[in-house]
This record gives sequence, structure tokens and C-alpha cells, in this order.
Amino acid sequence: MTHALGQQGRTALYRLFDADGVLLYIGIASYPEGRWREHAGTKRWWHLVDRKTVDWFDTRVEALAEEARATQEESPQYDQSFRLGKGYGLPKREYDDADDVARVRAHMTAALESGTYRPGDSIKASRIAQELGVAPITAKMVFWRLCGKRRLKERGGGYYRVLSA
Repeated sequence: MTHALGQQGRTALYRLFDADGVLLYIGIASYPEGRWREHAGTKRWWHLVDRKTVDWFDTRVEALAEEARATQEESPQYDQSFRLGKGYGLPKREYDDADDVARVRAHMTAALESGTYRPGDSIKASRIAQELGVAPITAKMVFWRLCGKRRLKERGGGYYRVLSA
């Protein structure tokens, strides 16, 4: 059976909170776990997520309506879906990852210069992100810069090969 776009089956409305209970984001998805994997790879604030809640709706239309209401009333820290241009007048907020970038850069520079990582070694960006408590995308950005300086080479799957110390 064909459904009009937006009328398709059950849809989850999820809320993401930090360790202090601050609401970071509200979103909808048919498969929330898959959407969270996408967020983990693209959102600079993802490492702040400590708790998730999920409420299910029978249709996507119902979930969208609740997302609009909840976003307006609850004002999640980093949610952009229903902000500017939609009559809510809420300012756009971005996570400032400058300190996180500096921490990854310092860690990688020290590890390369000390010989902790040697030419030929393989490093996974997400492992470094987890070790340092930053978002995976933040570590990847630093790794891409090191690739540009010919210190690392991207291998795929989030792995990088050390080219030079």
C-alpha cells in the first residue's frame, strides 16, 4: 500500500539530554538508533549526550506536530529544525568545539612527536574521540588537517595511517 509522504507508519520523537539533564536536541525518526548513529558522525555536541528518551506516534505527521510543539516550548540547546524563519524567533546555537579541537590537536601532535604513533601505525579517529571525550566529527576534522600536512593518510572506515612523525 502506498502512503503519501509524511503519512508513513510509526515514528519516534526522541529527546537527547546531557549528564546534567539539559535538553540538547529533539528529533524524529522511524529508526531512532540509526538516526543517532548519523548524529554521532556529524554533530559536534554528540559526546555530551548522556540520556535518550523515545515516544512513539502512529504517524509521521503526528510526530512532526509534537516535534514542532516540543521544540518551541522546551527550547533544546542545539536543535535547529524549528528555529529561525519559522516564527519562533529562537537564536541559532552551535556547539563551540574550539577547545575540543585544540585538545585533539595537542594530543595527536604530542603522540606523533614522542613516537607513540609511528609511521605505518593505524589509528581510528573515533577511538581518539572517545579517549579524549570529544565528538567523533571533531577528531576527524583534526585528522583531516593532519592528512593535509601529510602526517596521516585516510584509509577508510574511520582509520588513518601514520605517514610521518
